[in-house]
Amino acid sequence: MAKKSISIKLPLELVEMMDELVAMGRFPNRSELVRVAVEEVIKKELFFPGFAVPSRRPIEV
Repeated sequence: MAKKSISIKLPLELVEMMDELVAMGRFPNRSELVRVAVEEVIKKELFFPGFAVPSRRPIEV
């Protein structure tokens, strides 16, 4: 599959949590974590619209 690079801005808290998941070995890097997260939201929105992820949730730390 062809890939395209994009730029995003995220709250510092999210980036810190992403780095923790990468450090734990759950993802090889931030890019892969974001790719998987975006893919999951798209799948839920397209295939399970009644169970869609809310567009904005507060960050629980």
